[in-house]
Amino acid sequence: QNINNDINNNNNNINIPIYQLALAGAIATGLGDAAVHPLDCIKTLQQSDEFMGTTIPQAVAILVSQSNGGVAGFYRGLGTYVFTDAVAGAIKFGTYETLKQQQQQQQ
Repeated sequence: QNINNDINNNNNNINIPIYQLALAGAIATGLGDAAVHPLDCIKTLQQSDEFMGTTIPQAVAILVSQSNGGVAGFYRGLGTYVFTDAVAGAIKFGTYETLKQQQQQQQ
């Protein structure tokens, strides 16, 4: 209720705890990474020495081949990628939003 009143009154001084800001940054970064990871796999494969110059359909065929684990080949290494990037996203978003709140309070 209070948040809705603050938004309707154009009050931008809502203080959100840093852990919630960091969590939001981690979730957003993790979801974004998971969404584009297959595209990143294709790009990385095309840039490798062994498969330089392959087309996108050829890269997809290589990634989903039985030797790469089928469709799961698109998601190989996703856990580590999401974890490390989510930590970075939490730090960046939490820091940025906290500094922005402090700046707004000083004005």
